[in-house]
Amino acid sequence: METRPKGRSPQGGKTTRVVYVGSDGYESLLKAAIAISHESGKQITPAMLARHLAFNIPEATIKNLIKEMKNTNDE
Repeated sequence: METRPKGRSPQGGKTTRVVYVGSDGYESLLKAAIAISHESGKQITPAMLARHLAFNIPEATIKNLIKEMKNTNDE
């Protein structure tokens, strides 16, 4: 499921970093991971889902977030 860009260290490597998503973010990832696990028949963890999302952000999502952030700055 995970797609890691070439040249990056695997989990636990020297360049490993941590991103804090908070308890609400974790709960959201957990619920989605449970749903995906149920539908696919394969167990995934919230961390696996987060890594997948981080490496597979669609261009449309990036553009939407930029647009949203610009509109937030106008207020």
